[in-house]
Amino acid sequence: MTFQSDAAGLSASTPLSSSPSRPAKIIRITGVQAHMARAALGLSMAKVAAAIGCTKMTLSRFENGGELSGKTNSSIRSFYESHGVQFVADAYYHAVRAPK
Repeated sequence: MTFQSDAAGLSASTPLSSSPSRPAKIIRITGVQAHMARAALGLSMAKVAAAIGCTKMTLSRFENGGELSGKTNSSIRSFYESHGVQFVADAYYHAVRAPK
């Protein structure tokens, strides 16, 4: 099982994938994934923050490696998924699949 790592390289208790051999849908997205999703959709930070009900500073902090509450992380993930983005991860990478 693969676990999400923090900036210090310590494993958190949130699994990214149940199998290292194939991608799986994940529960908590990373800040890098949120940034990739926003860029893929061509949305501004202000627009995403307003849509999910947080401040631009909160979204910026998350995209740059900061921690968020589970509720805010879930809101961000739900917003991007409602726009067709898929988040996957395995033992080797975190990926974002965006609609064309």
